[in-house]
Order: sequence, then structure tokens, then C-alpha cells
Amino acid sequence: FPAQGSGADPQGDPSELRLVFSVQRRFPGRSREFIAKDLPVFTYNEKGDLITDYPYIQTDCYYEGFVEDVPGSVVSLSTCSGLSGLLKVEDRNYDIEPIEDSSSFQHLIFQVAADEDSPDRCGVTGDFLENQPAEKRELPTNESRKYDPRYHTLYGHTRYLEFFLTSDKLVYKRLEENETKVLNSMLLLTSILNTMYTSLNLRIVLVGTEIWTEVDQITVTHLLDHAFHFFAPWARRFLKPRIYFDHAQLLLGRHYRGTLGLATQGTVCNTDASTSIIRFSNNENVYNAAGSAHELGHALIFGHDDEAGNVARFCRCPGCKERCIMRSKLS
Repeated sequence: FPAQGSGADPQGDPSELRLVFSVQRRFPGRSREFIAKDLPVFTYNEKGDLITDYPYIQTDCYYEGFVEDVPGSVVSLSTCSGLSGLLKVEDRNYDIEPIEDSSSFQHLIFQVAADEDSPDRCGVTGDFLENQPAEKRELPTNESRKYDPRYHTLYGHTRYLEFFLTSDKLVYKRLEENETKVLNSMLLLTSILNTMYTSLNLRIVLVGTEIWTEVDQITVTHLLDHAFHFFAPWARRFLKPRIYFDHAQLLLGRHYRGTLGLATQGTVCNTDASTSIIRFSNNENVYNAAGSAHELGHALIFGHDDEAGNVARFCRCPGCKERCIMRSKLS
């Protein structure tokens, strides 16, 4: 957090922000809840040979909870190396990260504001639901949900999704070609992603990672959809024989103006290689996790909340002003 300084606002506005968090381990005594035991990290050497490592991973430094006296608030933090993660307070999302090389444990906390003028949106297009007009659909009521087995399946039992993350060469390069930094970014992303899906009784478990340390294993161009179409068959041919996963996601370091990510829709339960790709930005924990959650949502059969076929089923999120994860324009 910013330190108290001599340049305080003359009107008396504080230059120091203090928040009191109440957090708990995700499950007491089960701090490995979103990290698989003996997590493999795949990399490559200069000859192109695949290297498999099982590094020590600190697992008791990831927390989720709430801000005291703020109903509906959400906290998802890592304390492994300073504080990093997501703070959701009322309708505002904050990103928090440590300031590198700070001698006084300073942190940067900033609001992640929605840019309604941004052209960036999900690359998944087309009507996803059946062709029945939305206004003719009978929307479920609280009473009807009691007798609908789909809702009991969704909310009655905790389910687990085995998640695999891959990063391209540019992500590795932007994180100073430091495998530990890339891995920590993947762990933090998964931790926040897991928090986002908790309300659906779905737990995201990271079962493996791959870092393209030498060259990209697929063709990565300025067109996001090209990378997407190359990644799915690569995952099916090379990744799936190595390790089982329910969904694999590729993090791309290139900036794709206008497109945040792509996914195959409704493929988690009916294909041997469910995949998605997202644009990954350094030091944007909330956006990265929201993009990841959005594309994973497509793979879990969710369409866009603001699609023509879904207008009668618009999402209501407490404190979100309808800016939900599955909007086509991520905010």
C-alpha cells in the first residue's frame, strides 16, 4: 500500500489506505486444494527436448475471504511473495501486487475500471443456445428450481475440474525468462479462477503447467484465431498423452487488439482435448483471471449473457451492475 508521505492532499484526503481483511485458508488443513500434488512443470531445452520437473511449491500461502464489514466482498490473495490478488468491494474490483525491490514492503493497489469504449471482446461469436426465441422461453423460478435435477446437480455437490496451463514464449520473455515467475503467475491466476467458480460449487485444480522456454510449440501469429486452431490439435496430439486434464488453456503474451480470447464451446465433457486461449498481460491479475474464467465458461457450455438468444436470461450479480463474467465485452 502507498506509504504515508509529505505530499498528502491539502484537502485532508489520506495518502495511506488501510483495509482490514478477514481471510481463511480455502479449507482448513487442505491448502493444496487447487494445486495437484507433485505438480509437473514441462519446459524445453535448447535442443527441443522436453524436460519434466516437479519443483517445490509453497501451498500454504493462498487465501480467500472477505473485507470486514463489507457484505458481498471477495478477497483472493497470495502471500507467497508479498500480497498479490483480487479485492472485490461493492461494485469495484481492485488488483493488488507488491512493488518490486521495495525496502518497506510497499504494495500497489489500483481499481480495475471497466472501459465501455474498449473494442476488446471475446472472440466467440454466434448464437449458442437453441434457436427458440429468448422471449418465448420459460425462465426458471426459485420454486421450479427445487424440482429441477440440473440445479441439484450444479449446486448440490462440489465438483472438480482438472486444469492445465500453457504459456507461450513471449509470456516467458516478458517475465524476464524466469520460470519461477511464470509458474507463480499461473498459480495466482488459478487461485483467483478457483475463487470465481466457488459459487457454482466447482473447484478448479491445476494439474500441470508447460512453459515454452525456447520456441513456441505452435504457430503464433498476429491472428488470435490462428493460434487457437493450432493449439487444440497440438494439445490433443502431444499434451493429452502425457497428462490427463479436463481443460487446457494457452496464455499468449502478444496483444490482440479487439479480442480477449477464444474457446471451444461445451467441450469439457464430450471431447478428448477441451481447449481455450487468452491474452495474458503482466501485472493485470484480475483481467487475466476474468478472461480465463470467461473462456473456461464457454467450454462449460455457457454462452454470452448479452447474446440475442440470452437477453431474457440476463445475469444478475450482486454488486456487479450486470457486468458479469460471461458478458461478450469483458469488464
